[in-house]
Amino acid sequence: MVARLFSFLMLCCLLGIPHSATAKNETLARTEYKEGYKDLQKKHYKAALIHYETSYRESPRPRTLFNIALCHEGMGNFEEAIAKFQQFIQEAEARDASFLSEAREKLKALNSRTGAQVHIISRPTGATVIIDNQVRGHTPLRLHLNSGQHLLKIRRSGVRTSSRKITVRAGENISETFQLDSVGHLRLRAKPRDALIRRKGVDDVGTGLYEADLSPGRYDFEVSLAGYRTRALSITVKAKDRLDKNVQLEALSDTGELRIQADQRGARVSIDGLIVGSTRDHDDSGPSLERRLMAGYHVIFVEYENEETWRKRVHLSPGETLQVNLSYQLGSVRSAASWSLSAVGTVGVIAGLTLGVLAVSDMRSDSQEQNDRGDDRARTAGLLLGVGAGGLLGGHYLGKGSLTAGIERSHE
Repeated sequence: MVARLFSFLMLCCLLGIPHSATAKNETLARTEYKEGYKDLQKKHYKAALIHYETSYRESPRPRTLFNIALCHEGMGNFEEAIAKFQQFIQEAEARDASFLSEAREKLKALNSRTGAQVHIISRPTGATVIIDNQVRGHTPLRLHLNSGQHLLKIRRSGVRTSSRKITVRAGENISETFQLDSVGHLRLRAKPRDALIRRKGVDDVGTGLYEADLSPGRYDFEVSLAGYRTRALSITVKAKDRLDKNVQLEALSDTGELRIQADQRGARVSIDGLIVGSTRDHDDSGPSLERRLMAGYHVIFVEYENEETWRKRVHLSPGETLQVNLSYQLGSVRSAASWSLSAVGTVGVIAGLTLGVLAVSDMRSDSQEQNDRGDDRARTAGLLLGVGAGGLLGGHYLGKGSLTAGIERSHE
């Protein structure tokens, strides 16, 4: 008897069937709702809010949200009331239809008390309006904003993006005008791809690629990378220009180049104990990483997120290019075994859960025969779940691959 009761409790926990707890939650929710209603009628809004919030936690019904909004309105918490009325409108059920019109009227009245109409103009027109990181439309635009501070951003192709913070006060009519300056677009690419591109005079940096909309004028850049000669260049940008420029750095004579090519991105690379980056995708090749190094011995360490690693000490001569081709592979035998074990594990878990549901149903019956059958099913369900869990773990373990590398050398 004790064993059967234990099996029943374990299956209830496993299958997520807290029957008595659910009934208790519903009872508490109804009790708290009634107490909240009494306090709301007496205009004891704070006490009513506590009861309604407890009721909603135990049983999240849309009708309770409506009453929570009324409490916030009565307490003068208009922003919270607006949010709760909006949530009620979104979640309302068919039986809440009689309250929808009242909620919309309340929302309209609260918006007029807490916000203002804002008119947004730009020259030229047709710019995208972004408020608090959300696209709201295109200029010219009129819309309602709640009281408080908002971040207003105007964006349009061919002109400089403009942004400002605005403060909205209830009842005001606000007009915001943006004069958008024409700009040119610059795309500056460096080789090697890991070279640092720095725009002089400002904290504006790119790695391998610098791209920006710039006001008409002359701009100075510096391109640098360890093992290469630093280059300085000036670029003149005119309004509505679309400039695409490339810069090639010259390698120092006492250095060589290390290239790491991978069959997938995300391989973290360390050289001589220092992390230098990770393989990533480029336009004209697969995941790769390039570094110019002083001639001599270097220790290369590569690690994937799944903790597969590769380590080797190599010698680099002046003017030499050393290419490491990384390959992460899963053997066909291990792959088939991993798939088979995962499939067995999945079937075992599903079968165990299904049989567990039937066992719980039998154990709750008044029939001794069904109770005995429930005991048998519970034991079988436990066995199937164990087999399923073992299969999934075995499939995961065998699914790990191996990291190999080939090395090629050439001279400049």
